[in-house]
Amino acid sequence: FLSSLPMLTFALNALERTPDVKFETPPNLLRTFVFVPEQKLMLCVIPKIGSHVIKDFLWHYRMKRYGDMRLKDRPIVVANTALYFHYAPSQIKSFMRDTSWKKVVFYREPLERFASAHASKCLGIDKDGYVICKHAFGHERMSFDEAAAQLLPGRMPGDYHFWPVSEHCGGLRSFLPLYDIVEKLDARTMPDIMDGLMLESGGYEGRLGAKAKEVVDKFFPKAASGPPDTKHHTHAADKLQALYASNETLMRVASFYEHDYDLFGMRPPAWAQARLRELAEIHRYLSFESSGTCDEACAELRAAVIAYACGPPLGWPRHPMYSAAAPLLVGGTTALARAAASH
Repeated sequence: FLSSLPMLTFALNALERTPDVKFETPPNLLRTFVFVPEQKLMLCVIPKIGSHVIKDFLWHYRMKRYGDMRLKDRPIVVANTALYFHYAPSQIKSFMRDTSWKKVVFYREPLERFASAHASKCLGIDKDGYVICKHAFGHERMSFDEAAAQLLPGRMPGDYHFWPVSEHCGGLRSFLPLYDIVEKLDARTMPDIMDGLMLESGGYEGRLGAKAKEVVDKFFPKAASGPPDTKHHTHAADKLQALYASNETLMRVASFYEHDYDLFGMRPPAWAQARLRELAEIHRYLSFESSGTCDEACAELRAAVIAYACGPPLGWPRHPMYSAAAPLLVGGTTALARAAASH
Protein backbone atom coordinates (compact mmCIF):
# COMPACT_ATOMS: atom_id res chain seq x y z
CA PHE A 1 0.00 0.00 0.00
CA LEU A 2 2.76 2.44 0.89
CA SER A 3 5.33 1.01 -1.51
CA SER A 4 4.70 3.58 -4.23
CA LEU A 5 5.29 6.63 -2.03
CA PRO A 6 9.11 6.61 -2.28
CA MET A 7 8.70 6.98 -6.07
CA LEU A 8 7.77 10.61 -5.45
CA THR A 9 11.45 11.31 -5.06
CA PHE A 10 12.02 10.20 -8.63
CA ALA A 11 8.92 11.89 -9.99
CA LEU A 12 9.97 15.29 -8.67
CA ASN A 13 13.76 15.27 -8.90
CA ALA A 14 15.91 14.78 -12.01
CA LEU A 15 18.80 12.39 -11.66
CA GLU A 16 22.17 14.07 -11.38
CA ARG A 17 24.11 11.29 -13.05
CA THR A 18 23.51 9.77 -16.47
CA PRO A 19 25.03 6.31 -16.86
CA ASP A 20 26.82 5.43 -20.07
CA VAL A 21 24.60 3.28 -22.27
CA LYS A 22 26.06 1.08 -24.98
CA PHE A 23 24.59 1.44 -28.44
CA GLU A 24 22.60 -1.79 -28.48
CA THR A 25 19.43 -1.95 -30.55
CA PRO A 26 17.45 -5.21 -30.88
CA PRO A 27 16.46 -6.01 -34.48
CA ASN A 28 12.80 -5.09 -33.93
CA LEU A 29 13.87 -1.61 -32.76
CA LEU A 30 15.87 -0.87 -35.90
CA ARG A 31 12.55 0.31 -37.32
CA THR A 32 12.76 3.38 -35.07
CA PHE A 33 15.58 4.74 -37.25
CA VAL A 34 14.38 6.13 -40.60
CA PHE A 35 16.59 7.55 -43.34
CA VAL A 36 16.74 9.70 -46.43
CA PRO A 37 20.27 8.58 -47.40
CA GLU A 38 20.34 10.74 -50.53
CA GLN A 39 20.20 13.80 -48.24
CA LYS A 40 22.14 12.27 -45.33
CA LEU A 41 19.14 12.55 -43.02
CA MET A 42 18.56 10.23 -40.07
CA LEU A 43 15.49 10.50 -37.87
CA CYS A 44 14.89 8.73 -34.58
CA VAL A 45 11.15 8.11 -34.91
CA ILE A 46 9.65 6.92 -31.63
CA PRO A 47 6.20 5.33 -31.19
CA LYS A 48 3.47 7.74 -30.09
CA ILE A 49 5.52 10.76 -31.11
CA GLY A 50 4.15 11.31 -34.59
CA SER A 51 5.87 8.16 -35.80
CA HIS A 52 3.15 7.02 -38.20
CA VAL A 53 2.72 10.35 -39.96
CA ILE A 54 6.50 10.85 -40.28
CA LYS A 55 6.98 7.37 -41.77
CA ASP A 56 3.99 7.83 -44.05
CA PHE A 57 5.40 11.16 -45.20
CA LEU A 58 8.85 9.70 -45.95
CA TRP A 59 7.24 6.77 -47.80
CA HIS A 60 5.61 9.23 -50.22
CA TYR A 61 8.54 11.65 -50.19
CA ARG A 62 11.23 9.21 -51.31
CA MET A 63 9.01 7.74 -54.03
CA LYS A 64 8.26 11.20 -55.45
CA ARG A 65 11.70 12.70 -54.95
CA TYR A 66 13.98 9.76 -55.67
CA GLY A 67 11.74 7.31 -57.51
CA ASP A 68 12.23 4.46 -55.06
CA MET A 69 9.37 2.31 -56.31
CA ARG A 70 10.42 -0.62 -54.13
CA LEU A 71 8.60 1.20 -51.35
CA LYS A 72 5.25 0.31 -52.92
CA ASP A 73 5.72 -3.26 -51.74
CA ARG A 74 6.85 -2.32 -48.23
CA PRO A 75 4.59 -1.55 -45.27
CA ILE A 76 4.99 1.98 -43.95
CA VAL A 77 6.16 0.71 -40.55
CA VAL A 78 9.42 -0.67 -42.02
CA ALA A 79 9.80 1.52 -45.14
CA ASN A 80 12.95 3.70 -45.08
CA THR A 81 14.03 2.20 -41.77
CA ALA A 82 17.35 0.60 -40.93
CA LEU A 83 15.69 -2.73 -41.69
CA TYR A 84 14.72 -1.54 -45.17
CA PHE A 85 18.25 -0.37 -46.01
CA HIS A 86 19.90 -3.31 -44.17
CA TYR A 87 21.91 -0.97 -41.97
CA ALA A 88 23.62 -2.71 -39.08
CA PRO A 89 23.83 -1.05 -35.63
CA SER A 90 27.53 -0.35 -36.25
CA GLN A 91 26.64 1.60 -39.42
CA ILE A 92 23.98 3.60 -37.62
CA LYS A 93 26.45 4.49 -34.89
CA SER A 94 28.91 5.70 -37.54
CA PHE A 95 26.18 7.89 -39.08
CA MET A 96 25.57 9.39 -35.64
CA ARG A 97 29.19 10.39 -35.26
CA ASP A 98 29.48 11.62 -38.85
CA THR A 99 28.90 15.39 -38.76
CA SER A 100 27.90 15.41 -42.44
CA TRP A 101 24.71 13.56 -41.48
CA LYS A 102 21.84 15.55 -39.96
CA LYS A 103 20.20 13.74 -37.06
CA VAL A 104 16.68 14.53 -35.84
CA VAL A 105 14.60 13.35 -32.87
CA PHE A 106 11.22 14.50 -31.55
CA TYR A 107 9.97 14.06 -27.98
CA ARG A 108 6.63 14.38 -26.17
CA GLU A 109 5.38 15.08 -22.67
CA PRO A 110 5.46 11.63 -20.94
CA LEU A 111 2.06 11.72 -19.22
CA GLU A 112 0.48 12.59 -22.55
CA ARG A 113 2.50 9.98 -24.47
CA PHE A 114 1.55 7.16 -22.09
CA ALA A 115 -2.12 8.16 -22.29
CA SER A 116 -1.95 8.14 -26.08
CA ALA A 117 -0.24 4.73 -26.15
CA HIS A 118 -2.84 3.27 -23.81
CA ALA A 119 -5.73 4.60 -25.88
CA SER A 120 -4.39 3.32 -29.18
CA LYS A 121 -3.25 -0.08 -27.91
CA CYS A 122 -5.35 -1.07 -24.88
CA LEU A 123 -8.62 0.55 -25.97
CA GLY A 124 -8.38 -0.71 -29.53
CA ILE A 125 -8.14 2.57 -31.46
CA ASP A 126 -5.45 0.91 -33.60
CA LYS A 127 -6.43 -2.32 -35.32
CA ASP A 128 -3.37 -4.10 -33.92
CA GLY A 129 -3.74 -2.43 -30.55
CA TYR A 130 -5.03 -5.33 -28.48
CA VAL A 131 -2.14 -7.56 -29.59
CA ILE A 132 0.39 -4.91 -28.58
CA CYS A 133 -1.37 -4.30 -25.26
CA LYS A 134 -1.12 -8.02 -24.49
CA HIS A 135 2.58 -8.02 -25.36
CA ALA A 136 3.12 -5.01 -23.11
CA PHE A 137 1.04 -5.92 -20.07
CA GLY A 138 -0.24 -9.48 -20.47
CA HIS A 139 -3.85 -8.59 -21.30
CA GLU A 140 -5.55 -7.40 -24.48
CA ARG A 141 -7.74 -4.90 -22.66
CA MET A 142 -6.76 -2.93 -19.60
CA SER A 143 -8.11 0.17 -17.93
CA PHE A 144 -5.83 3.18 -17.72
CA ASP A 145 -5.16 2.69 -14.01
CA GLU A 146 -4.52 -1.03 -14.48
CA ALA A 147 -1.97 -0.39 -17.23
CA ALA A 148 -0.23 2.29 -15.15
CA ALA A 149 0.02 -0.15 -12.23
CA GLN A 150 2.22 -2.36 -14.46
CA LEU A 151 4.88 0.35 -14.78
CA LEU A 152 7.65 -0.57 -12.39
CA PRO A 153 11.02 1.20 -12.08
CA GLY A 154 13.76 -0.75 -13.81
CA ARG A 155 11.41 -3.10 -15.66
CA MET A 156 10.35 -2.37 -19.23
CA PRO A 157 6.87 -3.32 -20.49
CA GLY A 158 6.84 -6.14 -23.02
CA ASP A 159 6.33 -3.80 -25.98
CA TYR A 160 8.45 -0.80 -26.92
CA HIS A 161 5.44 1.49 -27.54
CA PHE A 162 5.39 2.06 -23.78
CA TRP A 163 9.14 2.36 -23.24
CA PRO A 164 10.62 5.70 -22.14
CA VAL A 165 11.96 7.81 -25.00
CA SER A 166 15.38 7.65 -23.36
CA GLU A 167 15.50 3.88 -24.04
CA HIS A 168 14.98 4.24 -27.80
CA CYS A 169 17.37 4.63 -30.72
CA GLY A 170 20.39 3.00 -29.15
CA GLY A 171 20.05 4.76 -25.81
CA LEU A 172 19.28 8.47 -26.13
CA ARG A 173 20.63 9.18 -22.66
CA SER A 174 24.10 8.72 -24.13
CA PHE A 175 23.59 9.67 -27.77
CA LEU A 176 21.23 12.66 -27.62
CA PRO A 177 24.14 15.18 -27.80
CA LEU A 178 24.93 13.85 -31.27
CA TYR A 179 21.54 14.96 -32.63
CA ASP A 180 21.32 18.23 -34.54
CA ILE A 181 17.59 18.82 -34.11
CA VAL A 182 15.85 17.93 -30.84
CA GLU A 183 12.29 19.25 -30.83
CA LYS A 184 9.09 18.71 -28.92
CA LEU A 185 6.32 17.34 -31.12
CA ASP A 186 3.94 20.21 -31.85
CA ALA A 187 1.50 20.46 -34.77
CA ARG A 188 2.10 24.22 -34.90
CA THR A 189 5.88 23.97 -35.36
CA MET A 190 6.20 20.70 -37.31
CA PRO A 191 5.50 22.29 -40.73
CA ASP A 192 8.33 24.78 -40.37
CA ILE A 193 10.71 22.16 -38.96
CA MET A 194 10.09 19.63 -41.74
CA ASP A 195 10.10 22.27 -44.46
CA GLY A 196 13.38 23.71 -43.20
CA LEU A 197 14.91 20.26 -42.79
CA MET A 198 14.18 19.27 -46.39
CA LEU A 199 15.27 22.65 -47.73
CA GLU A 200 18.62 22.65 -45.88
CA SER A 201 19.44 19.07 -46.89
CA GLY A 202 18.84 19.68 -50.59
CA GLY A 203 15.44 18.06 -50.90
CA TYR A 204 14.00 20.87 -53.03
CA GLU A 205 16.86 21.05 -55.49
CA GLY A 206 16.81 19.78 -59.08
CA ARG A 207 14.07 18.66 -61.43
CA LEU A 208 11.99 16.86 -58.80
CA GLY A 209 12.41 19.44 -56.06
CA ALA A 210 8.96 20.94 -56.68
CA LYS A 211 7.31 17.53 -56.30
CA ALA A 212 9.16 17.00 -53.05
CA LYS A 213 7.88 20.35 -51.77
CA GLU A 214 4.32 19.33 -52.64
CA VAL A 215 4.64 16.21 -50.50
CA VAL A 216 5.96 18.21 -47.54
CA ASP A 217 3.13 20.75 -47.82
CA LYS A 218 0.54 17.97 -48.07
CA PHE A 219 1.65 16.20 -44.91
CA PHE A 220 2.64 19.30 -42.94
CA PRO A 221 0.41 22.18 -44.07
CA LYS A 222 1.42 25.50 -42.55
CA ALA A 223 -2.10 26.18 -41.28
CA ALA A 224 -2.37 22.79 -39.57
CA SER A 225 -4.27 22.77 -36.29
CA GLY A 226 -3.49 19.13 -35.57
CA PRO A 227 -1.66 16.10 -36.91
CA PRO A 228 -2.83 15.20 -40.42
CA ASP A 229 -2.97 11.51 -39.51
CA THR A 230 -6.29 11.76 -37.70
CA LYS A 231 -6.87 8.01 -37.35
CA HIS A 232 -3.76 7.77 -35.12
CA HIS A 233 -4.54 10.93 -33.15
CA THR A 234 -5.94 9.95 -29.74
CA HIS A 235 -6.54 13.50 -28.38
CA ALA A 236 -4.75 12.34 -25.23
CA ALA A 237 -3.71 15.86 -24.20
CA ASP A 238 -7.36 16.94 -23.96
CA LYS A 239 -8.18 14.21 -21.42
CA LEU A 240 -5.14 14.15 -19.16
CA GLN A 241 -6.55 15.46 -15.89
CA ALA A 242 -9.50 13.06 -16.03
CA LEU A 243 -7.26 10.10 -16.88
CA TYR A 244 -4.87 10.92 -14.03
CA ALA A 245 -7.59 11.34 -11.39
CA SER A 246 -5.83 8.68 -9.31
CA ASN A 247 -2.80 9.98 -7.44
CA GLU A 248 -1.36 6.47 -7.49
CA THR A 249 -1.51 6.45 -11.30
CA LEU A 250 -0.02 9.92 -11.58
CA MET A 251 2.91 8.98 -9.35
CA ARG A 252 3.59 5.71 -11.13
CA VAL A 253 3.64 7.18 -14.63
CA ALA A 254 5.65 10.29 -13.68
CA SER A 255 8.16 8.08 -11.88
CA PHE A 256 8.49 5.55 -14.70
CA TYR A 257 9.31 8.26 -17.24
CA GLU A 258 11.61 10.22 -14.92
CA HIS A 259 14.58 9.97 -17.30
CA ASP A 260 12.56 11.51 -20.13
CA TYR A 261 11.72 14.56 -18.00
CA ASP A 262 15.38 14.89 -17.08
CA LEU A 263 16.82 14.24 -20.54
CA PHE A 264 14.69 16.79 -22.37
CA GLY A 265 14.43 19.36 -19.58
CA MET A 266 10.68 18.91 -19.27
CA ARG A 267 8.31 19.34 -16.35
CA PRO A 268 4.88 17.76 -15.95
CA PRO A 269 1.84 19.98 -16.65
CA ALA A 270 1.17 22.58 -13.97
CA TRP A 271 -1.80 20.69 -12.53
CA ALA A 272 0.32 17.53 -12.21
CA GLN A 273 3.23 19.39 -10.62
CA ALA A 274 0.91 20.86 -8.01
CA ARG A 275 -0.49 17.45 -7.07
CA LEU A 276 2.93 15.78 -7.00
CA ARG A 277 4.31 18.51 -4.75
CA GLU A 278 1.36 18.14 -2.39
CA LEU A 279 1.77 14.38 -2.28
CA ALA A 280 5.47 14.78 -1.62
CA GLU A 281 4.68 17.11 1.26
CA ILE A 282 2.21 14.61 2.68
CA HIS A 283 4.84 11.93 2.41
CA ARG A 284 7.42 14.03 4.22
CA TYR A 285 5.06 14.93 7.05
CA LEU A 286 3.50 11.52 7.42
CA SER A 287 6.47 9.23 6.94
CA PHE A 288 6.38 6.43 9.48
CA GLU A 289 10.15 6.65 9.61
CA SER A 290 10.01 10.26 10.88
CA SER A 291 11.40 11.06 14.30
CA GLY A 292 9.18 11.39 17.32
CA THR A 293 6.43 9.28 18.83
CA CYS A 294 2.95 8.77 17.49
CA ASP A 295 0.09 7.46 19.60
CA GLU A 296 -2.78 5.33 18.29
CA ALA A 297 -4.99 8.28 17.33
CA CYS A 298 -2.10 9.94 15.50
CA ALA A 299 -1.34 6.71 13.62
CA GLU A 300 -5.00 6.40 12.55
CA LEU A 301 -5.02 9.96 11.30
CA ARG A 302 -1.84 9.41 9.33
CA ALA A 303 -3.25 6.23 7.80
CA ALA A 304 -6.41 8.11 6.84
CA VAL A 305 -4.50 10.87 5.07
CA ILE A 306 -2.25 8.45 3.19
CA ALA A 307 -5.29 6.43 2.17
CA TYR A 308 -6.91 9.62 0.88
CA ALA A 309 -3.76 10.71 -0.94
CA CYS A 310 -3.07 7.47 -2.74
CA GLY A 311 -6.36 5.66 -2.76
CA PRO A 312 -6.56 1.90 -2.31
CA PRO A 313 -4.15 -0.11 -4.45
CA LEU A 314 -5.62 -1.51 -7.64
CA GLY A 315 -7.33 -4.81 -7.00
CA TRP A 316 -7.28 -4.43 -3.21
CA PRO A 317 -10.34 -3.87 -1.01
CA ARG A 318 -10.93 -0.26 -0.01
CA HIS A 319 -8.70 0.66 2.91
CA PRO A 320 -10.84 0.94 6.08
CA MET A 321 -9.31 4.32 6.90
CA TYR A 322 -9.96 5.78 3.44
CA SER A 323 -13.46 7.03 4.26
CA ALA A 324 -12.27 8.26 7.65
CA ALA A 325 -10.27 10.95 5.89
CA ALA A 326 -13.31 12.52 4.22
CA PRO A 327 -14.55 14.66 7.17
CA LEU A 328 -11.01 15.88 7.80
CA LEU A 329 -10.45 17.47 4.40
CA VAL A 330 -11.90 20.93 5.02
CA GLY A 331 -8.44 22.51 5.08
CA GLY A 332 -7.13 20.52 2.14
CA THR A 333 -4.62 17.70 2.20
CA THR A 334 -1.60 19.93 2.81
CA ALA A 335 -3.19 21.53 5.87
CA LEU A 336 -4.31 18.11 7.02
CA ALA A 337 -0.77 16.79 6.68
CA ARG A 338 0.52 19.52 8.95
CA ALA A 339 -2.22 18.79 11.48
CA ALA A 340 -1.40 15.09 11.46
CA ALA A 341 2.32 15.75 11.80
CA SER A 342 1.79 17.87 14.90
CA HIS A 343 -0.89 15.59 16.41
